[in-house]
Amino acid sequence: MVLTSLPACSDVGGDQNDLLGSDLNDNGIRDDIDEHIKAQFANGKEQLAAAQYAKAGQRVFLISGTAESQRQRFEALKVINDLTSATTCIYSAFDGSGNSLKPAAVSQELSSLTFNTRDRIRSYKRFSEALDGQAWGLPDGDGCD
Repeated sequence: MVLTSLPACSDVGGDQNDLLGSDLNDNGIRDDIDEHIKAQFANGKEQLAAAQYAKAGQRVFLISGTAESQRQRFEALKVINDLTSATTCIYSAFDGSGNSLKPAAVSQELSSLTFNTRDRIRSYKRFSEALDGQAWGLPDGDGCD
């Protein structure tokens, strides 16, 4: 299986709706990423793992305010715990053998699709800054929902 090429980084308007993008079926995953997951991953377990990762990544855009805000730090910790579980799930679902992709390539591809504009990258940097000095662990089990 070959990973698809990704579009060039561009700008969006920068408001919350532009960052979130469209999600017509209201499943918490941006429509373009949702379609990519359905087209790219035929295996049900792989699709579910990729969707879990995409949904967790999308929540990064919901972190707002300054990095000094205690609420923002708390929300960022919840999101990073979800992302860590989703990453663990990807490593469980994609073993890299046979026709399966390597898990690192899957998570990198989904991150590239999620943070594909300058404003989305800036939002991710704010999220990352909110995690400065914080600690979190790995989930028990395979991390899958």
